[in-house]
Amino acid sequence: MELHRSGTPQGEQQGAALAGALRNRARALADTGQVDAASGAVETALDLWRQLAATRRATWEPGLAATLDTAAQLWASAGRYERALEASTESVAVHRRTAKANPAAHRPALAGALANLVRDLTAAGRDTEALDAAREAVTLRRALAALDPLAHEPELATALLNLRCKLGHLHHWGDALETDREAVAVLERLHAKEPDHHASELARALTLLSKDLRRGGRPADALAPVRRAVDLRRQLAASGVASHQARLAHSLSELAAVLAKIGQAGEGAKAAIEAVGIYVPLTGDGSPPHGPTIPDGDATLHRSALAGAYMTLSECLTAVGLPDEALTACERSTRLLLELSVTDRARYEPQLGAAFSNLATAFRAVGRHAEAAGTAQNAVLIFRRLAAGNPRYNRRLATAHRNLAVVLSAPENLRHLESATAEAVKDLRRLAEADAGFAPALVTTLTKQTVMLAAAERWPEALATADEAVTLGRHLAAADPATHEPQLARLLNAVASLLFFGDTATTWAAGLARESLAVYRRLAERDPLTFGVEHQEATAVISELLKKHGTTS
Repeated sequence: MELHRSGTPQGEQQGAALAGALRNRARALADTGQVDAASGAVETALDLWRQLAATRRATWEPGLAATLDTAAQLWASAGRYERALEASTESVAVHRRTAKANPAAHRPALAGALANLVRDLTAAGRDTEALDAAREAVTLRRALAALDPLAHEPELATALLNLRCKLGHLHHWGDALETDREAVAVLERLHAKEPDHHASELARALTLLSKDLRRGGRPADALAPVRRAVDLRRQLAASGVASHQARLAHSLSELAAVLAKIGQAGEGAKAAIEAVGIYVPLTGDGSPPHGPTIPDGDATLHRSALAGAYMTLSECLTAVGLPDEALTACERSTRLLLELSVTDRARYEPQLGAAFSNLATAFRAVGRHAEAAGTAQNAVLIFRRLAAGNPRYNRRLATAHRNLAVVLSAPENLRHLESATAEAVKDLRRLAEADAGFAPALVTTLTKQTVMLAAAERWPEALATADEAVTLGRHLAAADPATHEPQLARLLNAVASLLFFGDTATTWAAGLARESLAVYRRLAERDPLTFGVEHQEATAVISELLKKHGTTS
C-alpha cells in the first residue's frame, strides 16, 4: 500500500495516521483473539511505516519501532516465535538509531524493546544472547532511574527481576543473588512510597532472594525474606484474587523448603500443606486419583506449581521421619508432571526428571528397592536426552547417575549396578571432556567400576580402569592440591588395598600405597584436625599390607 507517493508532508501525515490506526486496530483485534486479522493489520502498518521511514528516517522511525514492538508482542502471544524474534530484533536495531539521535526521548523505548528481545531469544533457546540483552536493559534502566527515580525505578525493578531469571536459568547464581539484592532495595523504596502498587513485585523479589540464598548454602539468611514475602502475599490473597492466592502458595512452598533446610521441617510441612491446599482448587478439578483432564491456561500452570509443592512437602515429611506419607506426596507430584509432560514435553520434562529422582529416593526409604531402581533409571534417561541437546542439563545428569548408584546399592539390585556404572562412566567421560568440573565425579565413578570389576575377577579391565582413575586424580591434585588431594589420597589407598587383596599387580600396588601415605602426610600437616586420624588409620592398614607382601613402608 502506498499513500504518499508525492512525498509531500501532507501525504506523509496521512500515511502516518493510517499506519497508527492500523497498529491500534491490530492491538484491538489481538485482544479479542482475532490473531490472523490482527497480524494482517500490523503487517500493513509495518509496510506503511517502512515507506515513511525511507522518506524521512528521523521523523518516522519511532513509529516504525513502536509498530515492530506491537508485532513482536502479537506474534509471541500467538506462539509465532520466529516472527516475533524477527520483529523484536529489528525493533531493537531501529530503537538504537533513534536513541543515539535523541537519547532523552528514546532510551526508555530501547530498554522496553530489549525486554521483548530477551523474551524472544529465550523462546528460541538463545540463552546467552538473551542474557546479554537483559544486562543491557538493566544498564539503561539504571541510567534512567539515576536521572529520574520516580519515573523509572519501577521499570528498573522489572528489568532486574527479568535479568535475575536469565541468570538463574544459566546457573549464574552469584550474579543472580546480587541482582536479587538490588531488586529488593529498589522495590523497598517504591513500596515505602506506594504500598498498594508495589507489594506484589516486592514479594516476588523477596521470594527469589530467599531461593537464591538457600541455593547458595545460606538457608538461615533465607528465612527472613521469605517470611516477609509470605506476609505480603497473604495480605494480597485476602482479596480472593486467584493470581494472588497462587503467589502466596508459591512463597509458602519456598518457606517450607527453607524451614526444612534449617531443621524446622515440622513447621515446614505445615507451610507446604497450606500451599497444597491453596493450589488444589486452582487446578480446576481437585486432582482426582484416576488421572485428571489437563486444563488450559492458568490451571495448567497451577498444576505444575502444585507438583512442586507436593515435592517440597515430601522433603519435609522425610525430614520428620514420615517416609510413607513422604512417598504419597512424591507420587502425587510425579503423576502431575507425567500428565503435564504429555501435552508439553519440552517444558515439563526437566521437572519430571527431577521428580523421578526424588521418587526413587522415596521408594528406597520404604524398602521398595526394585521400584526405586526403575524410577532412578528413568531420571537418568530423561537427563541424558536433555543433556545431549543442552549442556545446561549436564550437572543434573551427573546427579541422576549418583542417585541411581545409591539406589542400586541395595542387595537385590546389585546385579544391575555394574551396567549402570559403565553407563555413568561413558556419560561422565563425555561431560568431563567438555567441562573439567565433572572430572572429580568421573574419578569417583571409575573407582566404583574398578571395585566391581575386581570383585568379578576381571583384572585386566580393573587395572585399566584403576589406571585411568589414578591418572586423572593425580592431574586434578596437581592443579588444585587443596581441593583434590583428599580424593587422591583415598583413591590411591583404595586401589592399592584392592590390588593387594586380589594379589594382583602388587608392585604397582606398593607404589600406590606409598604415594597414598605421602599425600596423607601432607594433608595431616596442613590440617591435622581433619586428616590426622585418617592418616594414622591409613598408615596402619598400608604398613600391614606392605609387610605382608614383602615390602616396608
